[in-house]
Amino acid sequence: MRRADLIHKVEKRKKALNITIENLAKLSHLGVRTVNRFFSRRGC
Repeated sequence: MRRADLIHKVEKRKKALNITIENLAKLSHLGVRTVNRFFSRRGC
């Protein structure tokens, strides 16, 4: 699988599940700033 195909697959799945940073923060019992920091450090 090419990188572009993988990115497309992940974006499609994210839309299907309707996952946002806010939803992820609520599910993980963390703040939105914490989740944003995590993703920015990971290069996502």
